[in-house]
Amino acid sequence: MTVELSVTARPGGRSASVDELKGLAIFLVLVYHCGGLLGFGNWSQGQAGVDIFLALSGLGLAWSLRDEGAGAFLVRRLAALMPRYWAALAVLTVLNAWVLGHRESAWDVGVHALALQVVVTDSFYAVNGSLWFMGMIVPLYGAAAALRPWLRDGRADRVVVAGLALAVVCHLLSTLAGSDGDILVPTVVVRIPEFFLGLAAGCLLRRGSGDTTLWTPPLGWAVLLYGLYAAAVDPRLLTTSSIAFGPVWAAWYLLATAAPWAPVRRLRRAAGWFGAISFEFYLYHQPFVVEYNRHLCYQLNHGAAPTTIQLLPGIAIGVALTLGACLLVRALGPRLLPARLGPGGRLALSAGAMALVWIGVVALAPG
Repeated sequence: MTVELSVTARPGGRSASVDELKGLAIFLVLVYHCGGLLGFGNWSQGQAGVDIFLALSGLGLAWSLRDEGAGAFLVRRLAALMPRYWAALAVLTVLNAWVLGHRESAWDVGVHALALQVVVTDSFYAVNGSLWFMGMIVPLYGAAAALRPWLRDGRADRVVVAGLALAVVCHLLSTLAGSDGDILVPTVVVRIPEFFLGLAAGCLLRRGSGDTTLWTPPLGWAVLLYGLYAAAVDPRLLTTSSIAFGPVWAAWYLLATAAPWAPVRRLRRAAGWFGAISFEFYLYHQPFVVEYNRHLCYQLNHGAAPTTIQLLPGIAIGVALTLGACLLVRALGPRLLPARLGPGGRLALSAGAMALVWIGVVALAPG
């Protein structure tokens, strides 16, 4: 017995609604970090923005699938992602030394440059806490490349089974390595199936009516076994609050899109614009809005804890600086890495630039 879900096929992998949802996701993350800075409760469960963004990343990969090999697929996707990430890593390495007086180690910068911070958990929050996401999404891109035959054939059931299996394997490995505490399981492992659910949704949108098998006995057994494993070994795999709040916020957005009012339409356009720069905003917002703001307020306050009133102007300035950094990266990117280089050329050139930054960090390392 199988269940097939039918929708109207929409090839191409682009939708204004996806950008709008990304805008909602990054706004939730911003609220979450600002609330933590100001000492407010996490009433919005803003970390759910990461869950929404992760699912949308999987959706976009499967929805825009091309007829190309796994290597070409991975190079093309990484060429769209890594140069912007490496630019942020280089900028934050310099600013941390200038603003915070903290010189990053060559080891931490190297781990982050290779997106290995999920494997080398001692470097998980090094340079800046916002960068941990890259240590998760880059390996998941590799998994998507390996699953291309299933994505091409619309085997959404197998894709989701693979996601559940990968989550269990990663949980077991983190437990054996003794690093499953408060970092990997609630932050990374629990979110792995969300990316694969996004891949399954992308299969459905790309192939459309009657072509995508959604529910099969193997998937049913996989869901049951995953639930039993979580209940017996680590209930956190099922109880993370952001798993529930991600769909809640996404459902709220979908209901809002049905409203005919002009203010709602303007908010949707703003969310779409915000979503288009959401990746850059995610990379830069935490240092500018939180860390640098808090550090400078402590200095201005002669070491005393800053008040909410003192932090608020820094939040506004930090958001403005983050937006400026996003727009600058968007403007300089096509000039520094022109399209004529191709994905491989852009990736190689930006990797070389990151290697030079790392050599500089090594040269300036104390001792």
